Amino acid sequence: MGLGATHVRYKSTVLVSENPCEDLKNVILNEKPGVLVVEWKDGRTAWCPSSADVLTNPACDVAIIHGELPSSPSRTLVTVRGGPYAELALQIGMGLESTQLDLLHISIKGDVTDAPFKGVRKIIKHIPEINLRSVTSEDALHTIFEEAQKYDTIVLGATASRSTGASNLGPVAEKLLRESPATTILVKTRRPMTETMLTETAGAQAISILVDKWFAENTFHADEFSDLKELMALKEKRGVTISLAMPAFNED
Repeated sequence: MGLGATHVRYKSTVLVSENPCEDLKNVILNEKPGVLVVEWKDGRTAWCPSSADVLTNPACDVAIIHGELPSSPSRTLVTVRGGPYAELALQIGMGLESTQLDLLHISIKGDVTDAPFKGVRKIIKHIPEINLRSVTSEDALHTIFEEAQKYDTIVLGATASRSTGASNLGPVAEKLLRESPATTILVKTRRPMTETMLTETAGAQAISILVDKWFAENTFHADEFSDLKELMALKEKRGVTISLAMPAFNED
């Protein structure tokens, strides 16, 4: 279900706080949201003194956004190098429901963090709406920034540290957030950093993307079938029929 979906549950919470960053963490622990969306403006994230406060050991997945998010993006670029947050970046990119969704894989020779992307690649071939391009570059920052000029929305993962699990914006995200005219979305998963997250095994876990996609495309609300005449006309136009399945116990 994309960001423009009709059936969305809203809940408002108003807090008066002297320490917004700490109170925000408490709200997350109590509410247990799937994703925390934070605005990045004038070189810092809202509510917290630094991006590190938001990205280090988060209690939920995080998306830091700079720029106005289009209601219907025309061109979205998800850029990955195969790090541990590629799966989340791809999920966020697909959720935007753009007219065109491109996945740019930047490969740097000898970079072991590229291993997880091998698992992700196996999943992507089953999602025809994603256009995959792989580029080998010696300057990932320059390559990604130049490519980003062609899109209105950019999604990428934060920089991960193998030793501590701490995350920071990274030079690519920093440049995009500060200089790109496109809306930039930086993501980080809540999963603790482990050695396996930098292997091909971690990328294979992206199978959840296909599962979520299937349920999103095959789960409906009753309101979508309220106009029976329109439904019948659509079925006749496509030359298909309507089947009704009624589960029942096998009883004598």
